[in-house]
Amino acid sequence: AALSKHYGSRAVLDEASLTVTPGEKIALVGANGAGKTTLLRVVRGEEEPDRGSVQLANGWVVGYLPQDAGVVDARTLWDEMLAAHADLLQLQHEIAAVEAELHGDLSDEQLTALVDRQAELVARFESRGGYNVESEIHKVLAGLGFREEDLRKRTDQFSGGWRTRIALAKLLVRSPDLLLLDEPTNHLDLDATEWLEAYLRASSASAIVVSHDRYFLDRCISRTVELEGGKLTEYAGNYSAYVAEKARSRQVQRAAYERQQRELKRQQEFIDRFRAKSSKATQVKPRKAGRQG
Repeated sequence: AALSKHYGSRAVLDEASLTVTPGEKIALVGANGAGKTTLLRVVRGEEEPDRGSVQLANGWVVGYLPQDAGVVDARTLWDEMLAAHADLLQLQHEIAAVEAELHGDLSDEQLTALVDRQAELVARFESRGGYNVESEIHKVLAGLGFREEDLRKRTDQFSGGWRTRIALAKLLVRSPDLLLLDEPTNHLDLDATEWLEAYLRASSASAIVVSHDRYFLDRCISRTVELEGGKLTEYAGNYSAYVAEKARSRQVQRAAYERQQRELKRQQEFIDRFRAKSSKATQVKPRKAGRQG
């Protein structure tokens, strides 16, 4: 349903409506303060609209990367990544605990019990796709510029820019159905930005992307939606196509305005001439009356 959202008397969203199809990548554009972040927060469920509702396809998981994304400090980078799959993180900790016990002084019975326990935990980890997740974590972290030795570092040892990369990596490894990305290339270098472009193009997830990086948008989105005056206007194609279409639209509007101004000027000139003739006719009448006398 169309969304409306007001802050005081200002309508940030005014009967705004948008449909996202599976796998589609959309750029959300508009002037600063137009309400792009508000729209993302409403879709995410972090803010309630005044009217309307967000309707998600059955079972869709939404992942949101805000501009000020944070990470948990008291974990290693690896644990922070696995925290996107909490059940797998718990299993991995249990497996590590069993492995630690296996190095102790054990009786045969204790050794057998621990080996059986380890086999059970590993089987559960594998059945839940744990090894695929681990592979995906390595791929995403490498793509965003992390090194193998970074996996053991605590997240609070990374600078602000790298912490933003951690938040992005954590979001991607969750594999949501709809990605909401607010300035995702902030703090990314060229290599990481190009990797993210390729990742999004290849991903089966849908995405709504807010970014000032026009080259990034051109490479990974297929439709542009502009938020202006609380309304959403759709443009087919990438960001450059939107800019060109917007320029053409403004040119048409300018030409129509200029035609209107010319017509108003012509009408005004006609009125002025008519008034001048009427004024002369009024001046002539008394003189004629004087000669007749």
